[in-house]
Amino acid sequence: MERRRKIDLFSLADANSDYLKKEYKRVKSNSTQNKSGLLDNFRKKIQEEWNLSINMKDWALMDFLVSGEYKNIYTLKEDQADQLVDMGELKISEKKDSLEEALRKHLKKYYESRIVFDTSIVDGEKIKYAALNIGGTGINCYARYCVIIRKEDAEGYNSLAFIKNDSAIHYVGNQSILVDRLVHDVSNKECVSLLAALKHESEIEELSADRWAAVICCDTSYIEGVTGDDILNTHIRSVRIDKNYYNGIFKDLLLKLFYSELSEEEQYRLALLKRLFAELEKRSIELEIIDEN
Repeated sequence: MERRRKIDLFSLADANSDYLKKEYKRVKSNSTQNKSGLLDNFRKKIQEEWNLSINMKDWALMDFLVSGEYKNIYTLKEDQADQLVDMGELKISEKKDSLEEALRKHLKKYYESRIVFDTSIVDGEKIKYAALNIGGTGINCYARYCVIIRKEDAEGYNSLAFIKNDSAIHYVGNQSILVDRLVHDVSNKECVSLLAALKHESEIEELSADRWAAVICCDTSYIEGVTGDDILNTHIRSVRIDKNYYNGIFKDLLLKLFYSELSEEEQYRLALLKRLFAELEKRSIELEIIDEN
């Protein structure tokens, strides 16, 4: 059986630049003057203000801050498995099967497609996923803490590509990557504004400028940022959290503490949040409380 050649995602992104430029020019030439102007403004805003964002749970963010490096799911589960082996809770002979089970439970219905995508690209085990972000709290259905990576740090990554849609959902079929679909839906950092403008060109006239950030990155639609580089805690510009969620979690816990109504589980949760916020302050990382209503 012939072994499939792995795809160099970042070379694919570079190779798509000419197509994106030509397609953007074509779309503009077929647009009204109003739409053409809106597209240019939309594209310029993205080019000037884009960042990478990663939505994390509170414990994952704490681990990122303390360990110094963001770990993808493969590295994270490998580290956890090694800990269990060291503690005698997992046999070395069982590690491989246990890792597969752990990944399957974590990735749930996306396990098969995520594994297919990542194992089909060069150095896929090193890949970290983020999202294109120009404001807002990111993909809240994943997690509530939206970690913003400085643009200048992301621009310095040796490998960085953007994919028009979720790679595991839209670009995998029949146990392989749908290359014909992916090839024109990927960009490098220089052309990411074109990719985003082309993705949203059909709705641009219906959107006010204050809605652009929410359209670019939300629970139902986002552009993936993909890198094989190390993402360090020194690259964090800020952490964003929705105001309603912040009030519903942290302030409610403080009120319960004041009236001595905290359960034991809530005491641990409050302690974690206090330590998390202290870690952010110690590292001069801004906690942005965002009102998205």
